[in-house]
Amino acid sequence: SVMSKTNPMPTAPTSVMASPPTPIFSATAAATAMVTLNPHSQVQVAKPAINDDTAKNNDVDDKTKKKKKHKKRKASLGRLKKLWRRATINTATSSLGITSRADWVELMELHTEWKERQDKERYENPSINHESGNLNHEAMMGPLPGPSVNLSSASKQKINAVNFGNLENWQITEGTDHRDILLNLLFGSTDDGDNDEGGDVASKDSAEGKRKKKRKLNNSTGQQENSSREHPNVSSTLNTAHTSSHVPALPSWANITNIAGVGGLAVVEIHIDDDGKGNDSCPLMPSQLIKNATQTKNNHANNNDNSGNIWNSLISAQLNTIPVAKRTIGSACKVKLFQGEKYPRSLSDILMYLPQHQQSKQQNKGKIDEIEANGLDRDEILFNALKALRLTRKQLRSEGFPLIVAAGDVTDNVGGIKEIGMKTGREAISAMSSDQRIGLISEEDALKLVKDLAVNVEFGYGSGLSINNEQSDEFGSLEYYVQTFRHGSDDMPSSSRKSKIYAMDCEMVKTIAGPELARVSLIEYSRSCCGDDDECDERVEANEKSVVVLDELVKPRRPVLDYLSEFSGVTPSMLENVATRIEDIQIKLLSLIEENDIIVGHSLENDLKALRLVHNRIVDTSVVFRGSNGRKYSLRHLSNVLLQKQIQKGCGSSGHCSTEDAEAALVLALRRGRIGPSFQLKENTKPQNVVSVFHKINRNDNSKSLSFAQRNEGSCVCVGSNDWISKYANATYGAHHVLSCESIMDTMAMSVPSWISSDKPGKRAGFLWASMNCGEKKSADGQWKNEIRRLNEVLGALVNRSPFNTPILVVFQRNYKKALSLSQQRKAALNVKSTCGWSAAQDNVWRQYLEDCRWCEALWIGSSVNSNGAPA
Repeated sequence: SVMSKTNPMPTAPTSVMASPPTPIFSATAAATAMVTLNPHSQVQVAKPAINDDTAKNNDVDDKTKKKKKHKKRKASLGRLKKLWRRATINTATSSLGITSRADWVELMELHTEWKERQDKERYENPSINHESGNLNHEAMMGPLPGPSVNLSSASKQKINAVNFGNLENWQITEGTDHRDILLNLLFGSTDDGDNDEGGDVASKDSAEGKRKKKRKLNNSTGQQENSSREHPNVSSTLNTAHTSSHVPALPSWANITNIAGVGGLAVVEIHIDDDGKGNDSCPLMPSQLIKNATQTKNNHANNNDNSGNIWNSLISAQLNTIPVAKRTIGSACKVKLFQGEKYPRSLSDILMYLPQHQQSKQQNKGKIDEIEANGLDRDEILFNALKALRLTRKQLRSEGFPLIVAAGDVTDNVGGIKEIGMKTGREAISAMSSDQRIGLISEEDALKLVKDLAVNVEFGYGSGLSINNEQSDEFGSLEYYVQTFRHGSDDMPSSSRKSKIYAMDCEMVKTIAGPELARVSLIEYSRSCCGDDDECDERVEANEKSVVVLDELVKPRRPVLDYLSEFSGVTPSMLENVATRIEDIQIKLLSLIEENDIIVGHSLENDLKALRLVHNRIVDTSVVFRGSNGRKYSLRHLSNVLLQKQIQKGCGSSGHCSTEDAEAALVLALRRGRIGPSFQLKENTKPQNVVSVFHKINRNDNSKSLSFAQRNEGSCVCVGSNDWISKYANATYGAHHVLSCESIMDTMAMSVPSWISSDKPGKRAGFLWASMNCGEKKSADGQWKNEIRRLNEVLGALVNRSPFNTPILVVFQRNYKKALSLSQQRKAALNVKSTCGWSAAQDNVWRQYLEDCRWCEALWIGSSVNSNGAPA
């Protein structure tokens, strides 16, 4: 084609192009119009130019895009302002800040985007103060304010440079209060539900925005608008760490601001060993350090002494008029670490271990009495309580109970003949049960009937062990497994029969094929044992009566190698004239027990295997009363401790008694159902270490939910003296790194701020616990100048270098080692067999040191923005 004369190119030869029909180009085509040059022919080849209509459409599209971009930018800016306002700590209030992890992640994303846009616009137009009317640039261009532990409105202090150094103005707290705060920071919930801030508009907008976004997502994916939404709640995170403890409530004097922003945690114990006793002030305690720093603030610059800078920095942040996020002291507390006058407790004893909760012994009993008062049947309530104790299918598998093989794995039960035989067999047993003719069936008929009812079974996870109807040995086919069922025909089931509670126990002998059944006992819980006796309900035994419904000896099919009389109580003479076979027992059990009944027993999987019986409603007392460490207790021990009843002391001459064992298991299950979880063995379990639990917690990649412990990616680090490590850190079993630091004067002390501030992968501590000794050596003039300088250096590096998302707890304790040593000496001296005396003067010194280590000082260091930094 040739270019038109009416549209010549300014820098190329003009050539003629045949005029095509007038094209209509889209804005996209017009925007991508190109001109190319053929170097050989020197003829320009170009796409047609954009006409006026296309240009107008282009302008409209550009304006629309700019308008949408501006609208989106304005919306994100408004959302950023609202989130920033909630995250900003106002010292005049007790705001909780942002408690939703999703909101915090959104704030971080919006803040990063806003700062990048501001930097770009300032670079392009440095003379323009962008958006200065909307946001305070000096505050917003700084880092995000992180979490902080502050005093609640009821306990709010008006801290200033004058009274902050006065210990009398500090909040008085208990040692366990600070442990509870630590647990909330580590394991506390960051719920993604509505973040209620007392009517805060931002919270309402956030919730409404989430609901709109959810409706839009549901409509786009074809889901219903009211589909269920998952609200992660990890207030019981500690349950996943194999402990029954829950996250405790915060003390009344404390608030945690911006808990959703927790990205790390540091706990630093400072143990001071000085000569002061009682109320004598110690220059190494923070109250004195702050007091001295404020008094000598003007002298530091002249003396080139930077020892007071860290405390002046923390105090000035409280009075800061510059609206930038800074490290501040959220709360200063005087801590009563322990009670009593027997033995002193160290900081790690109180802060490092989870609380042990005591459950009410009347938990379920009171509930049962309350329901009974409303006219419900007590037996039905107790039956439902036992239903709650049943083993799940997963537990049945893990404990090795016989279970029906899945339908896809059955090979010999396929076909109508087997189904007809099983149906006929069940109907025959139901008829014989109703006519009481079970004991009249012949051995041949019993074997045929059991064969018709036979099922394939398997045992446990990955055991690879299963039994089908074709397996046999030299004595013939193996005994068939049968399953309990609901009596009656398909047309007329026995729906009028109430579900029953049975207890079972079997005794076995050893044959060439392994354990075989020798005795079986089945007892039934008697529901109406008390009649109209009003006094029966007041006696525990009145609600635990039972009747024996089956107690028979069984002739083993194979030769007996060992009767195990010391355990089974079965002797050769007892089985000499016995003709009952296992098939007879199976038919009797099927006629008595239906699939909805509950069978109670101890390690019942062994009994069901010996009986070749499959039943799914099982209450196994060996599992119900299993210890927290996974240990199973014997029935004899459980009965002796919990029931104060001795069993298995001999039935006749020796051995166990199966009816006695079944009765003991039944009583244990009934009392557990009536009293509740508090009816259990009192284990001497050691308290669990917080660092160990934190390390073992299940991690989750979803950073927009869950607690800090579940989304932490950093290491667990413990730093302390060798004595402290052997007593506390070695018990954690979970710290990635354990470092020895005998004193704060050691060079290893600076590893504390290094670990908490490192930005290298795998080198930053998500959770750090340090215990350092201080004050063991005085200067030549009897002062602590070197110790004070070193203490402020380490704490200053920790405060200044740690990220704002890492709250810091620093706790000081005096003279613990001396108080412990004197307590041990006092205990030995006061022993009646001791010849050493203990004078009143010694007792006075001991009490003074005891008070020294009892009253500690704690500082919660977080970050905040002055109220002037909050956007308008």
